[in-house]
Amino acid sequence: MDDPVEAIVEAGLKSAGIRYERHDTTHPNLDFYLTDLEIWVEVKQFHSTRTADQMARVNNIIAIVGRPAAKAFVKMITKGECVMTELERLELVLRRLRDSMTGIGAMSKRSLLDDIVRELTTENNKVQAEKIGQK
Repeated sequence: MDDPVEAIVEAGLKSAGIRYERHDTTHPNLDFYLTDLEIWVEVKQFHSTRTADQMARVNNIIAIVGRPAAKAFVKMITKGECVMTELERLELVLRRLRDSMTGIGAMSKRSLLDDIVRELTTENNKVQAEKIGQK
């Protein structure tokens, strides 16, 4: 990797234990794909006209422009405040499972998973509200 700002972000992702793929194994024009979070990250040393074009290609993208922004991003993720909680991970897995169900009996199973996801979302919202109240 030649880009020093990308190196800062990659070191932070590793330090925070966030699973990711580099652009050469996922999308050829974006720098990182955070696999558990389903979020793309594009890193630039300086603003460029390509940034808007790259961001328009996918949904769920974070743009980090400049060394100070990269360092701030790393501080946020290594403190754990921007990392997916266990409840959020479980909710995501259940949503993927629900969305993959097809065939006979799938409708009732999907309905059950919808109920579980709703309860998890409600519980996760309560936990996040408590965290905000503690700060």
